Amino acid sequence: MDRRTASRSLPSLGVTALLWLAAWGPDAPAGSRDDLPTAKPCAYGQAGTGDSIVVIGGSSGLIQPLRPGASVVTCSLRAYPTATNFAYLRIREWDPTTLAPDSRTIALRTSYLTPTDMSYPDLHWPTFRGRTFDPPLVTHSIPRVAEPPRTTAAVIISGRFGGNGWAAGFQADGDTSLPRAFTTDAGGAVLPLPGPHPVLAHAVCSDEESGRLRVVQSVIRSEFMLWNSPAELVQRFRVPEPVEPLWVELAVHRPAYENAMLGIVDATGLSSPPARMPPPLVEAPFTPDRVVDDAPRWMAHPPFEPGSILWPSREYWIHVRSAGAFVFHGRFQYAGDTPDFKASIGALHTRTSSAGAWTPASAQTLLFRIIGRPHRIMDSRPTASHGPFRLLVSPNPVREVATLSWSGAVGRVRIEVFDVHGRRVTARDGASLGTWQWSRRTDAGALAPPGTYFVHARDAIAGHVVERLVVVR
Repeated sequence: MDRRTASRSLPSLGVTALLWLAAWGPDAPAGSRDDLPTAKPCAYGQAGTGDSIVVIGGSSGLIQPLRPGASVVTCSLRAYPTATNFAYLRIREWDPTTLAPDSRTIALRTSYLTPTDMSYPDLHWPTFRGRTFDPPLVTHSIPRVAEPPRTTAAVIISGRFGGNGWAAGFQADGDTSLPRAFTTDAGGAVLPLPGPHPVLAHAVCSDEESGRLRVVQSVIRSEFMLWNSPAELVQRFRVPEPVEPLWVELAVHRPAYENAMLGIVDATGLSSPPARMPPPLVEAPFTPDRVVDDAPRWMAHPPFEPGSILWPSREYWIHVRSAGAFVFHGRFQYAGDTPDFKASIGALHTRTSSAGAWTPASAQTLLFRIIGRPHRIMDSRPTASHGPFRLLVSPNPVREVATLSWSGAVGRVRIEVFDVHGRRVTARDGASLGTWQWSRRTDAGALAPPGTYFVHARDAIAGHVVERLVVVR
């Protein structure tokens, strides 16, 4: 590998190469350094500056591992090609023991960089502006998911063609609380940078909201691909605790040029998918990402509408329609799988048309990651009031109008009514003390049918109480 280093001030280059990964974070904290990336403010989860330069070959790459458990909202690396170049930027699960990407998993995020992603400041150094990755990357998971993801990941830049080299800023004796950085040669071998603890010039942005998100169910070890490209598929699963699903990520092998639809369906009481699938609890378009890269990667869809809850006492399907343009990744099921895997992951079924018969995929499961918000005190039983915050429902059972009364809250209160499938029926905001006469109307204006409902009240300091409400004829 062609590599040379020189002690040199990065600001003297007159360029910062920004490789933005996702939606922008909040304002940067006071005192953030002027020589960090500032194309848009963010709250730095980790950052490193550099006074040295490394030059590498065009097919070689740069690796900056992230702190364990990082939730990546945006990030940047100070890197630029020494001539017009093409490159891939990926975030991979990183094994800090072998100092290599986890070979059992595929890229969590991918972006393709072309000459159109470059601008030329006064010194005519190309600046990689990159592309946004949306949604943000979440590495923390709730307990007892089927196949927990690693909390360690790395940002990797690799050239697509040889010949044109790369240059990047780094600090040879960087912050020892940050993971050390590496380069790779054209064959992918990981090579050290010079110095006692080299760290690439970079910044990783986080925000409070992404830090609260969790992987709430996942199967991530890639072992085969669904080359038959079924028109529809359903993957059965459970969640270990109550969660609000926000989006689903699926592992795909090739670019697709048509949209699919992805939903989550309540499968409780159904041993196999029926010819006519039940309506989804939540649904969103699964849109091709248009990345010019045949390598496998994870893709996501726009966030679901908020309000639905998945419960550990119920079973669900991930249902993908119009899926024929995609090649999805899967994994086999084994007798030696963990108890958490066996308790959470059921059968995969596929069919060749929307009206065809479903075929079980024997001992196979789809690769998927569900990202959501935990609701650890939400379950099928009323929750006792803690402290002064109280919620009363009367009459109960109710035929026509239920009086929902609350008191002792701090700040504004959010009242939500959910059905037994975890779907939000209606909601109301109120003061710390209040009453709501609920006439069984849903947000859509329909009359809520007889059955069991759960009324949740939350205040401004995360106080949360739940009451069961039974609607009768």
